[in-house]
Amino acid sequence: MVKAQPTIRAMGVDDWELYRDMRTRATREHPDFFLSNEEDSKALSKDDWLEPLLHPYKQVFGLFLEDEMIGITGIFQHKDDPSGESTIMAMNYIVPEYRGHGYARYFYEVRIAWAKEVGVFKKLITCHRQGNEASRRAILAAGFVYTGTCTGIFGDGSEDVELSYEMVL
Repeated sequence: MVKAQPTIRAMGVDDWELYRDMRTRATREHPDFFLSNEEDSKALSKDDWLEPLLHPYKQVFGLFLEDEMIGITGIFQHKDDPSGESTIMAMNYIVPEYRGHGYARYFYEVRIAWAKEVGVFKKLITCHRQGNEASRRAILAAGFVYTGTCTGIFGDGSEDVELSYEMVL
């Protein structure tokens, strides 16, 4: 029997509940890796969930294995860059039983392609919490270059070092 390969696609307004449910699951399972937590996710309105699905410089992608959603990722215009030419790549989450198969590479491939297609971005930025080796390996494999550290406050309330990476388009 041939095992199905995952697909990844941009999520649209009709997918907002799938997006909400997967993001809420991710923040519930890993508030130590995300900058938000389950309570933050549950407090968002439908309009909050729709906003990144409607914005021309933001995109959420769903990872699917046949009809089952098994992951989520996103790319957003960096709010702290007045030029509008930078993005933040975030929200990487794969359901635990599907980890370790190299599926994270799809997250980077699709977001890099999307950023190039949009045509306004010159720099892609991503980061991970210190010690998150799976994220570090995926980021480096995608061609990002380490740029430094900062301190982040995570969804579980802890403060720790975040490692930052960039890719110039």
